[in-house]
Amino acid sequence: WGVFTDLDGSFPLPHYMWVCPAVFGGILAFINVNLPKPIPDQNEWIEKLHRVGVLEHDTFLSIILTATGGMASGLSLGPELPLVLSSGMVGSYLAIKTHQS
Repeated sequence: WGVFTDLDGSFPLPHYMWVCPAVFGGILAFINVNLPKPIPDQNEWIEKLHRVGVLEHDTFLSIILTATGGMASGLSLGPELPLVLSSGMVGSYLAIKTHQS
């Protein structure tokens, strides 16, 4: 009794495969653009890591929430970058707190 019906209904179930990622992807893109501190892209965090040696951890929560929302909605484009960024932020935070960096 949802929006999507059987194969011969008015809104067949296979449309779920493109409707949900498109709608939720648009919502997540809007949220991502309007974040107070933008999530760094791949070139930014690689350059900062080589220049400074640590990653700032102030966007950790927004990365985790955006990545989780993206994976829950069916988006599968680039799920490894948030994982790499968040683990690098945790490692940098621990290195700063233990005076290793």
